[in-house]
Parts: sequence; structure tokens; C-alpha cells
Amino acid sequence: MAAVFYPRATPYLDAADLLPRVASWLSATDKSMGNWISRETVLEETERRGVNAAPQVVGDLPVEVANGLFARYGELVVVGFDTLQLPVHEIRLSRTQPMRPGGGIGGSRP
Repeated sequence: MAAVFYPRATPYLDAADLLPRVASWLSATDKSMGNWISRETVLEETERRGVNAAPQVVGDLPVEVANGLFARYGELVVVGFDTLQLPVHEIRLSRTQPMRPGGGIGGSRP
């Protein structure tokens, strides 16, 4: 995952944004989670989901980030989630030829 993009500012964090923060906090504290669930159970659950920390970007997708991903992987997949974290849109962009200098998303074409 390259980043979590929010189209506008929101008080609600995406699971991919929230889970690494929770895991980091749990790793740094020895506090108890109360009597409903153990600290170890929450840590195991965050590890099982395998979500790594990703930068948070509010607004437009930076073109230089998208071009860097294309140059490295040759593909960019954008998944849109609704407020319940259900995937509702998927856009797949693939490169079929090597990129020319100045090419990529938003780049000039000869």
C-alpha cells in the first residue's frame, strides 16, 4: 500500500490508517485493555490483518507519487471504500510499454 488518500478532511480514520497506530501504541504501553479483551489479542489481530503504516494524504493524488509507482511496479490500483470500509470502486491502471522521459500520469505525450 502506497498511501491512504482522503478526498477531503475527515474525523474518521481508514482502517489502514488506524490499525498501525493502534499496534504502535500497544507495543509501547503496558496498560491493560480492561476485562473484555486482552492487549495480546488486539496485537495478534492487527498482525493478522497485515496492515503496514502508510502516509495519509488529504486531497488530490500527487502526480509524482503515481508516476513513481508506475516506474517501479508498472501498475497502479486505486480502491475506493465507503464509510463502512466496504470496497465500492476499483480503478486499475497498467503500463503496456516502457515509460518515456516526461511520460506517466499527467506527463506530456510526443
